[in-house]
Amino acid sequence: MVPSLLVATLVTAPPGPAISPGTNEWFQRGMVSVMRDLEAGKFTEAAAKAARLPDSTITLGWDEHGLSALQKSEFRAERDRAISAWKEVIPGLKVVFTAGNSPEVKVSFAPSLPPNSDSISPAGAVFLTSIAPTDPAIDAVIALERGATKAKTVGMDVYNEVAFALGSALGLARFPQTGAAMYRTEGSYNDHYAPLRGYLLLVNENFQGVKTLREAAVKKLRLSPAIPQLALQPTRYDAKPTVQGAPLSFSITITNQGKATLQYRIVPDCGCFTVRQGTEVAPGETQGIGVAINTMDFPGTHDKVLYIYSNDPENPVRIFPVTFQAKPRYRFLWNEATDVLQVGDNGRTASVYLAVEGDMKVTGASIQGGAAGMVDFEPWEGTLPDPKYNEGPLPRKGYKFELLFGPSIGVGRRTVGLSVDTDDPIFSRLNFPFYLQKGIVALPQRVYLGLLKPRQAAQGTARISRPGKPFKVTRVESLSSALIVSTEPFGSKGDYRINITFKGVPDSGNWTGKIRVHTDDPSQPTIDVDVAAAVQ
Repeated sequence: MVPSLLVATLVTAPPGPAISPGTNEWFQRGMVSVMRDLEAGKFTEAAAKAARLPDSTITLGWDEHGLSALQKSEFRAERDRAISAWKEVIPGLKVVFTAGNSPEVKVSFAPSLPPNSDSISPAGAVFLTSIAPTDPAIDAVIALERGATKAKTVGMDVYNEVAFALGSALGLARFPQTGAAMYRTEGSYNDHYAPLRGYLLLVNENFQGVKTLREAAVKKLRLSPAIPQLALQPTRYDAKPTVQGAPLSFSITITNQGKATLQYRIVPDCGCFTVRQGTEVAPGETQGIGVAINTMDFPGTHDKVLYIYSNDPENPVRIFPVTFQAKPRYRFLWNEATDVLQVGDNGRTASVYLAVEGDMKVTGASIQGGAAGMVDFEPWEGTLPDPKYNEGPLPRKGYKFELLFGPSIGVGRRTVGLSVDTDDPIFSRLNFPFYLQKGIVALPQRVYLGLLKPRQAAQGTARISRPGKPFKVTRVESLSSALIVSTEPFGSKGDYRINITFKGVPDSGNWTGKIRVHTDDPSQPTIDVDVAAAVQ
């Protein structure tokens, strides 16, 4: 009897479920921790930890401490919208609200937050993780002001942070692609980022892996963690300077130093990369990856990143920095402080310079876009800085373009551009876009608050701007009883931000309102801004 028991204890436990690349560190380390407990026969501990790993039910704690009544109404609606967005992608997903101390996801709010480890500006939110049964799995704290500009947090920001927290609780890693739920920023969001349909496959794999571990804990089955180990060579790439359009490529070697199959996926943070990659590396094996950089469409100096997602639980997301410098074949320069050209009562002239490398010759030029203008050009040599590429004054040569716009354009801002034809077979047409503005403008002229429920509050902002000609906003008033408005200086160019709070209305339908901005400019004493919402 004793020898048989001894043999049983010496037999290596079979490997547990594989972990997929694209999952976050909390999930991967939690899975490995459970498997190590199973391997050691700690079945009670394994069951408790496995219960915190994702399944089709998420418990959610919602802490509204520090919110105003209007913020509570708005943020609850956006929270519910984020939950509904995930339910559309993950069939059978349930989110259950709880007042307990250890929900799987806890969301609270703070006046402001210090920077995250990967950012310079103040954090828009922080996400703390734990596998301990007594702690929230994902503890999300959302700041009430965001980024370097300290913009007020609005419902759209809350939607995106809650959506990211729910995705994290499902085991998904942060991804660099903007426009999807697992992307996030510390600044203000400009849209509601929905979960991708492609998340479903990864979430289902997570659910299946967790189910296997829970069943093993109940049946007291020993499982060992199948752990690959990813090694990179090199760990970064710094290219030698080249010229715009020149080919540029390098390779990465991935070695699996672990004891299980390494699965990986490489996601660039920039469209400048083309990556030729595999998907798996066997234990002890090595695989080469080819990376090409598009210098044609990405001139200048760049600091970019390749994100390497793998099932290595110690490094589930590796960051591979890439730097490259492609000297531009051409560049447009001018002496204006911004990309907005202010037109006065007597019209406006401006000089634009085209600095070129090589023998590129200009054959014609015209003004394109939302305003008529005249342009003349001549060869030019001189010394100018290039703020776009962080270059001080340097000798340059090329062409000088004199632009002329008449005074007849109406008040507002419009997109125009200088279009230049050349004899270069690759760069045959060059475009320099900018804005032409007359007077003080509201950006946007119409603030759309989105799709709202009856009595749901919402927030929005508008900017009042006239670059290059200072003015003052003396007061702002609401012409609708459903709106509360205030104003504050914004940025360093003399602009103002109008903060708009919609209190909600009881009836469904297309709602419209208006706010009026008063200025110290006698030619534009008032500026009206429309506000709209669809109430259903």
